[in-house]
Amino acid sequence: MKLYNNTSVPDEILAPVLKEAAKAIKGTRHGKVVVKVIRSREHCTGAVFGTSSVSRNFLNPRKYPNERSGYVATDDAVVILRLPKAGDPILWPAHTWREPLYIAERFFDYALHEWGHVKDFQGEESFCHYRRRWANRPHERRAEGYMLEAKERGFSESAQMAIIDLAVYLESEVKSKP
Repeated sequence: MKLYNNTSVPDEILAPVLKEAAKAIKGTRHGKVVVKVIRSREHCTGAVFGTSSVSRNFLNPRKYPNERSGYVATDDAVVILRLPKAGDPILWPAHTWREPLYIAERFFDYALHEWGHVKDFQGEESFCHYRRRWANRPHERRAEGYMLEAKERGFSESAQMAIIDLAVYLESEVKSKP
């Protein structure tokens, strides 16, 4: 996995969460999949694009401002995940969204879901029916199925510790704010 971390969260905390999510989805090759993580005040979201290469400028515009900075080869997919900021009472009036543990768990769930799409891209499954509602699209149902299978099997202790480490870091960010 090639991680492009555009957040203040250290790679040592984000990478284990993403690797454990990839391991939980059986049959996914995660060696050359490119993962971009961004920070936002909005909720957790994710997206996957099926491609064999991606521009470095797209992955990290601050580090590679030139459009001709080259391309990164991928293993059929680019994953983009958004990690929200915890503890902002104005932006998050609902109690649960301000909780760092809840945010870390949701981030892991979105990572699982997106790795399910990566499995489909690598297996050359069909991605069509975009006019249907989200829940009725076959590729979304497959991704949800992979996610449920992983949850039924249970997660390893290292996956649980990675989620807790992310939550602890988000909590320390909240407490360090003036």
